[in-house]
Amino acid sequence: MQVLDPLTMPLDGRRLIEASAGTGKTWTLTFLFLRLLLQAGLAVEQILVLTFTKAATAELRERIRLRILEALSQLSGQTESPDPLLAALLQSLPKEKSTLLLKTALASIDEASVYTIHGFCQRILKEHAFEAGCVFDLELLETEDALHMQIMADFWRNRFYPLEYGESALVAATWESPTRLLNMLRRALRAQIEAQLPHLNAADMAKDRDKMLKALHRVQQAWAKDGAQLTELLMNDHCLSRSQKNYSPAQVAIILEAMDELSTSAHFPWMLADQLELLTETAIRDRLLKKKACTEWGPRSFFHTFEEFWQLRVKFIGQWKIGILQEAYTVLKQERQQRKARQRLLSYDDLLTRLDAALQHKERGQTLARTLAERFKAVLIDEFQDTDPVQYRIFSQICAQASHPFFMVGDPKQAIYSFRGGDIFTYMQARRQTPAPRQYTMGVNYRSTPAMVAAVNMLFENNPHAFVYSADIPFFPVQPTRTILGQIRVEPTSLS
Repeated sequence: MQVLDPLTMPLDGRRLIEASAGTGKTWTLTFLFLRLLLQAGLAVEQILVLTFTKAATAELRERIRLRILEALSQLSGQTESPDPLLAALLQSLPKEKSTLLLKTALASIDEASVYTIHGFCQRILKEHAFEAGCVFDLELLETEDALHMQIMADFWRNRFYPLEYGESALVAATWESPTRLLNMLRRALRAQIEAQLPHLNAADMAKDRDKMLKALHRVQQAWAKDGAQLTELLMNDHCLSRSQKNYSPAQVAIILEAMDELSTSAHFPWMLADQLELLTETAIRDRLLKKKACTEWGPRSFFHTFEEFWQLRVKFIGQWKIGILQEAYTVLKQERQQRKARQRLLSYDDLLTRLDAALQHKERGQTLARTLAERFKAVLIDEFQDTDPVQYRIFSQICAQASHPFFMVGDPKQAIYSFRGGDIFTYMQARRQTPAPRQYTMGVNYRSTPAMVAAVNMLFENNPHAFVYSADIPFFPVQPTRTILGQIRVEPTSLS
């Protein structure tokens, strides 16, 4: 990856710029914007600049305005200490033409296409409602939380209230409330990724259930036959660990009470005491005392039989939980669309998915993509590391032409917004799809002291796998703006 020279970077095609904290990312964005105005001859409304918050869009718009004013000031010779890169840019261009272009841009700065990604999608859906297949008078929801909670509360009542006591008790023990169940589904729902929930086969589940019940019957028979002997062993055998979490008197009492109930119960074993796992052969062997007299402690057939039942039950209950999550996810996904349609509501996520679907429409998609590409001659995305798959697909469609300027600026080391849908794997995909000669890093830190820059460089250069996905998220050292006055010594052990 080459170090970025913002003055000479070509202004065509897909470009990926990795900008570590403090390396002048916003300065570079505004400089590239200026080059698109002056060298590519684009109007401010033809340069689409996207970021993730309303505050960031306001700041970017203002920084662009100030950069245009700065350029005009340098052209008129009114700047006492001119920016050398800006001066080099302006000196390479006709002064009168540049002045006219900049004054025109400044006069129309309120028309600059600087948006949040959701704001951009909302505008396009409104302006191109026919092509996007949208109705005109939809109300935008600030948040879907209340709607989701309402749907999940209805699901909870309809699905769980009719259950028998044992299964309903397991539901309460697993999820406690509709709120907790909803929280487990949020990421899959937001990302529209059903693959996050494993696929289950109903026939296989039925077979596993039958196997478990047959194993339970064998356990009940074995306990009826040898229960008294096993009780004596659990209470008094000198080879079993009697620590608090193992076969202490309190734990054994719980085990015996639970086994007395399980051995005579005709009900499905939805809820069992966790301590019963201590009856598995594996648990017994792991908790034998390391005494010479205990080395020959032989297995008891009951513990092997019980382990078969326990493992089958663990597998079945796991499948049952996944099945409930799949049901809840399906209901939530379907109901939220139906209820929003009835109430003529649209969420922020819908803005993305609607535009994405419109761009992929067999008949109208390419027309809409061409219209947007002609309107927005260049696209710059800030904080690109927090882009999700849907957002990336949208802008890849708009910038499908290889020559269309598409600049992605971000830092994968700062990808912290997975909780709101940001997907580092989308960044990694974009990086792989960008040819190496079109990938750049920014090499100078303007914010931190030389000592801090040196320390960070040394730390991460000695840990090449610090960001796990080393091939896609390598660490590139940066230089400070001032000379390092001293040396930093880092002991190797502190880096392990």
